[in-house]
Amino acid sequence: MIELHGSARTATCLNCSSTYDTDHLFELLSSDGHLPTCSQCGHIIKPDLVLFEEMLPEKAWHLAYREMQRTDLILVIGSSLEVYPASTLPDLAIRNRAKLIINTLSKTPMDLFADILLPMDVVKSIPEILQMIDS
Repeated sequence: MIELHGSARTATCLNCSSTYDTDHLFELLSSDGHLPTCSQCGHIIKPDLVLFEEMLPEKAWHLAYREMQRTDLILVIGSSLEVYPASTLPDLAIRNRAKLIINTLSKTPMDLFADILLPMDVVKSIPEILQMIDS
């Protein structure tokens, strides 16, 4: 799994780049109601999630791009496939002969190219998929 949009498990100081695990971040947030600040320099700590208009992590993007060139199956879960550049990855995979499974309640621009559409809540579908794989 490639965390293309980061992770909520860690946070980083926007000034000195000190890193914190999320447990520490939530402790700091809930203790006084203010934004959590870095114990090293006092600046704001941001969860390591990519927000709108932020760049994707370069290393994760290159890894995802490379994997799409050699994968034989891509499973899209809960995405509308509307946000660039991540929305281009399934197309890259199928151009390299990968099978495409889309599991989302909404329609996507890639529905016509999917080998399987699972228009159901991921909370229900993922356990069923895992059960089929384990069988």
